[in-house]
Amino acid sequence: MIACDFVYVDDIFAGYWERFNTVFKFYETSWTLLATAVSLLVARLWEIIPKRRPFTNLWRAIKCAFIASLVLSLTYLPLGYYGSKYKYWDSFDADKFTLDGSMALNIHDRIIVKALLRLPRGVVVELPSPDAQSYVYNGRISVFSGDPSVVGWPLHEYVWRGSIGWHEASTRLKDVLEFYKNPCNETLRVLVEKYHARYIVFSRLETTYVIQNSEKIITIEHWEKTLLSTGYVRVILKIGPYRLFEITRG
Repeated sequence: MIACDFVYVDDIFAGYWERFNTVFKFYETSWTLLATAVSLLVARLWEIIPKRRPFTNLWRAIKCAFIASLVLSLTYLPLGYYGSKYKYWDSFDADKFTLDGSMALNIHDRIIVKALLRLPRGVVVELPSPDAQSYVYNGRISVFSGDPSVVGWPLHEYVWRGSIGWHEASTRLKDVLEFYKNPCNETLRVLVEKYHARYIVFSRLETTYVIQNSEKIITIEHWEKTLLSTGYVRVILKIGPYRLFEITRG
């Protein structure tokens, strides 16, 4: 913990965020480990402190103070939850307590995730953030299904792997965006041959991007017909206008 005040990971962040990864990856973890060790130490002291009369009242006061501080610390979870829910979870029904993180997904994305959990594992094609941002909704299918995606958050690759990681991630980003703009034999073949893609997600996020950015695609139905005309894919899930496709041959 002391070392984090003098040494930090040199990454792309600067200014206010310069020590972000150092604190997040090392400093906070150190406090968690220390808290675990201290709890065992306190339990041991509770047993071995001599119960001599001169110290009985003092020890009783220390015990009461410790229990009171522990109870007060447990109030942070509900207070912090309601204090931050509207700021950070716009798409999440924060009035419902749950340990299921997938509840933050749109309903049609949850259905796609559940379908993928029942299907054989495979590389997923889903829309990444067009401007390569991290901490965004993009990448949600891969995260909750456990299936790898062609590309997730490109800037994360840049943070941890530098220019080499960025080159690979940006190439994948370009290939996926080109596919959604124009789902033809050529763009689909790139995803299959280079990245061994098996599933294609066409949910709300993808349809919005296609309609706003494709010069050739007029409607969602047109995009689907264009993709199916390649003869490489089949529909395995329909949710209203949204689809999950499986690539049947390469």
